[in-house]
Amino acid sequence: ASVEGRAVYCLEEGRCVAHEESLDLVRTADSGRLRNRRAAENIAEFLDVARRPDGSEPEEWAAAVRARVLSGVPGAGALHLEPSEDPSEGVFALGCFALVAACAVRLSAGVIGGEATTEAFGEGGVAVCEEIGARRSVDFSQCVSDLF
Repeated sequence: ASVEGRAVYCLEEGRCVAHEESLDLVRTADSGRLRNRRAAENIAEFLDVARRPDGSEPEEWAAAVRARVLSGVPGAGALHLEPSEDPSEGVFALGCFALVAACAVRLSAGVIGGEATTEAFGEGGVAVCEEIGARRSVDFSQCVSDLF
């Protein structure tokens, strides 16, 4: 971020005897025309870190900067949080997770179900369900669960 301003030095015999500095965005904030939240935060940070007067309390200086620069800027309040990501990214990630989880559950249930019927009843366990006429998947699942 850049902070634009103007500095005037008064030199006498090669020594600086006076120094005056003005920052453009502070003047804009004073007039109530500053509406850019990021620019206001940048100038407030610059003032807080680089231009705090010697001997002043950090909390008092920060409050003065906040009152002068950030008070009239929309969205620059202390409780304003900037969103960190696009909300549609979260929906897409949730959808992908649900799809992967559903596939994992389906595959693991098929593997575990197949191994369980084979261990309990040998290779003929599935044939028992087929012999009694469980042709639909719901009936077949119920038959396999009843075998346990």
